Amino acid sequence: RLRGRAASGIIFVANAALSIAASSGDMSAVSEILALLHESDVDINTESIKYVIQALGNIGDCEAILALLICLRGQSFANDILKERYSVDILESIPKNSTPVIEEE
Repeated sequence: RLRGRAASGIIFVANAALSIAASSGDMSAVSEILALLHESDVDINTESIKYVIQALGNIGDCEAILALLICLRGQSFANDILKERYSVDILESIPKNSTPVIEEE
């Protein structure tokens, strides 16, 4: 697993690419970028998640945005929806010890 400056450089470039893909709603590109990060053993960060949400918003898939938010609570069924629709595996892309990212109050 890459750590420190090595990982931060890769995630910085990946987030720039995600930003571009998100602006046009290109979920195929989003999926490819996330897959490359996973292959490089680099976890996504909150900025990455923001761009995934933006991409889903730009294509009008509110149900997938809700699934993503539920997924961030550690719910695998919601992750399955994202994998089925867009080949995006959020739970595989975030640090294992970070779920749930969003906690109930």
